[in-house]
Amino acid sequence: MTGSPDESNGPPPSCGKEPRNGTSARKGIGKSEASACALYILFFAGAFAASIAIHPDPSGLGSHTQIGLPPCGFHAATGIPCFSCGMTTAFAHMARGRIDLGFKAQPFGALLFIAGAASWLACAFALASGWSFLDWLSRLRWKYWGPLIALAAVAAWIYKIIVVI
Repeated sequence: MTGSPDESNGPPPSCGKEPRNGTSARKGIGKSEASACALYILFFAGAFAASIAIHPDPSGLGSHTQIGLPPCGFHAATGIPCFSCGMTTAFAHMARGRIDLGFKAQPFGALLFIAGAASWLACAFALASGWSFLDWLSRLRWKYWGPLIALAAVAAWIYKIIVVI
């Protein structure tokens, strides 16, 4: 090392995003993210309210017909439940705190309810604190989580088919 002004004797640069103008690489919540979080909070609050209003069908299917949706065409035509059969019932059970019945009705629907509730809380925290929920989401290892989520969805569908048939 010659000690010239162009050379640095400090630590090597990080592998992530480099700070600009002396600011931290992590960002707080921006206006568009705050708007998205606020909309999500309203959306999930509506889904939760609808889940409370719907009475879970004891068969584990068909609860969605209470809000004017038609019966599942795939199930009617084949006798096999579709991928989403039982999700409304699972949400209705989960909203009532009946986690056991939620997982029995549609395991993936119960997981979606839990993920939705956790995201709702995270968005509320982000709005209150200025913490960036999207920054945190971007740090998850989606190349691992994505296939696990897909596998859980397929496994839940297979479970639902076995239970119904």
